[in-house]
Amino acid sequence: MAQAPPRAWAKAWDPTEIGEAMDSLRPHPPTGIEKLEYELIVRDLVNVLNAGAFAELSSFLHEDVVYRSSGRHAVRGASGVVTLCQDIATTFHGVCIEILSVAVDDNVVLVEEWMRLGLPGEQPRWVMGFASYRMRGLLVAEWRRMHA
Repeated sequence: MAQAPPRAWAKAWDPTEIGEAMDSLRPHPPTGIEKLEYELIVRDLVNVLNAGAFAELSSFLHEDVVYRSSGRHAVRGASGVVTLCQDIATTFHGVCIEILSVAVDDNVVLVEEWMRLGLPGEQPRWVMGFASYRMRGLLVAEWRRMHA
């Protein structure tokens, strides 16, 4: 029996927006060790952010990473994401992320977090948030963050 050609939408839709079909990202489901590596990479990335070591941040990011903080706003590319993180750190004071819980499913790391931010002239406040990090190899290919 001949295989049906792929549907047009199947090729166009790409959750990582990097241009590779999800099936080609990984030939097999990640092992427990690989999932642990993903979690540790994300924890290290958060530590780098908290330390303000922005020069090191790009070593965690795929060159074509996509960062979304809302449905409509996206920053593409590692240098753009690093610049955004630097801008947040200079706009707000007392910026700190505290991880509450982590879950890993396939190549996605889900994080429940508290983020401390202070507006100029005000005391920093803690904001509840969630983040997801889609991994490509050992790099973050997509980073989403929502705050409550």
